[in-house]
Amino acid sequence: MFTCTFVFQGCDASILLRGSPSLRALTLKAIRDLGNILHKECGRVVSCADIITICTRDAIFLAGGPDYSVPLGRRDSLVSLPPPKNNTKLPFPPPSSNTTTNLNYFAQHNFDATDVVAISGSHTFGRSRCFAVKSRLYPTVDPTMDPKFAKTVGKTCDSSNSTNNATVLMDTLTSKIFDNKHYVNIMNHKVLFNTDQDLLNDVRTKYIVTSFAKNQSLFFEKFVNAIVKMGQMGVLIGNQGEIRSNCSLIAR
Repeated sequence: MFTCTFVFQGCDASILLRGSPSLRALTLKAIRDLGNILHKECGRVVSCADIITICTRDAIFLAGGPDYSVPLGRRDSLVSLPPPKNNTKLPFPPPSSNTTTNLNYFAQHNFDATDVVAISGSHTFGRSRCFAVKSRLYPTVDPTMDPKFAKTVGKTCDSSNSTNNATVLMDTLTSKIFDNKHYVNIMNHKVLFNTDQDLLNDVRTKYIVTSFAKNQSLFFEKFVNAIVKMGQMGVLIGNQGEIRSNCSLIAR
């Protein structure tokens, strides 16, 4: 969810507002419940945007990933809107995109190739819905996908099932651990998204994938740099926005 803030307006909790697409009910409930506890104990002083940021950091650490500090003091957006029609920035790339599209998108936000590959490492745990994978399975299997892996994924995401809400693990090696196995999976052609697999095919990113697959400490270092940078995108501060009492509803 943290990376999905790019689809909306930045790290301002606009994705939490009721009616926003691509947000699972359980995710919203967890954030809302944490917000209620904080506001009950401390008053309305911690924004939902900061709660998302802290939850992301703590979830990564509890899953075996790096511990790191995050800047706080964000405020919450008053609206959740798609980009305006006259928006000149490139849209968020879908999972079927190639590395050039991915790099061009993130370059708009001052992310370099190392940042992009590091952020890809967030796919070391979690799940994907089948509709995001179907283009690599049907009508024929993507030749860059390991055949046995494709067959396993296809058991869940069969051709009649690939548009519904069925989900598959992003990382079948260590699905509940935040580690560098995502890059091992890329090397073995066992990842779901083309955005991930194509990182191995592009000379600008191949060596970074290889380095992260061999060196987890290096991956952790670069991931922290990238995720902290991401958390400062589109931030509202001072008198901008508000601090919501209910993360899914505007307070004003």
